[in-house]
Amino acid sequence: MAAPWVLRVGTLAVLGLLVLALLLALLRRGPALERGRLLEHVEELRRRLLIVAGVLVAGTFAALTIRLEDRGGWPMPALGIYDTLASQLFRAASDFLLPAGVQLIVTGPTDGFVAQFSIALGIGIAFAVPVAMDQFARFLAPALRPSERTILAWAVLPAAGLFLLGAAFGFFVLLPLTFDALYRFSDALGAANYLTVSDFATFTLAFLAGCGLAFEMPLVMALLSRVRLVSPRAYWSKWKHAVVAILVLAMVVTPDPTIVSQVLLAIPLIALYVLGAGLATWSARPNPNAA
Repeated sequence: MAAPWVLRVGTLAVLGLLVLALLLALLRRGPALERGRLLEHVEELRRRLLIVAGVLVAGTFAALTIRLEDRGGWPMPALGIYDTLASQLFRAASDFLLPAGVQLIVTGPTDGFVAQFSIALGIGIAFAVPVAMDQFARFLAPALRPSERTILAWAVLPAAGLFLLGAAFGFFVLLPLTFDALYRFSDALGAANYLTVSDFATFTLAFLAGCGLAFEMPLVMALLSRVRLVSPRAYWSKWKHAVVAILVLAMVVTPDPTIVSQVLLAIPLIALYVLGAGLATWSARPNPNAA
């Protein structure tokens, strides 16, 4: 079975960043790049992609073959075939997120494996993304100026931290409210609440990925100002348009028709927008033509 679309998109995004790094590096080195040098860059890109792919595969495989056992009050890894780290995380997430009365079911022979593989792949991507960002920075660094290398180095950890913060906010705050609000509609109809394990895994991972990406907004705003595509003044003057855009984004990311989760997501996003405008003002490159 195919993995959730958001995980495939995330994997392609990681690969796309490294390919973009190659193109930027080639452009910075000029059009007269020799064939030998070009092949060296392609080989370096291949090596870094293999590192990222190795971490992704290792993280996914570990989540499908290892479980945690309580030994003397400490969680210790042990080999597992069916009851794995992926299944343990699935049970913990479903117990925390789903309202009382929602019954998880399996409707096909592969549903259980698809759900576990989806969770395991999400764990693998969680480990691979910081590595991919580090490899991206290391690959692109030789083509950058010293000041740009400093900015890139300082941006790697905040980017990973903001993504994890957004995913944590989505998991602990937004998702429980969203599931509760959505299942109130079926309760009003008098219908039984059933949810397939694969749908739960897909919905949860897609939701968390969307929240994590939304929290990257301050860094994106600062980057756009740094390359002089958007001026910091524009961020401050267009704040009303930004609030409307944030509300629309929250509506897309959180499929909760009661708008509770939309408002809860929009509030920190507006705060992040203000933070992004401040970072953009601080990091904006001075105009070389200015007197």
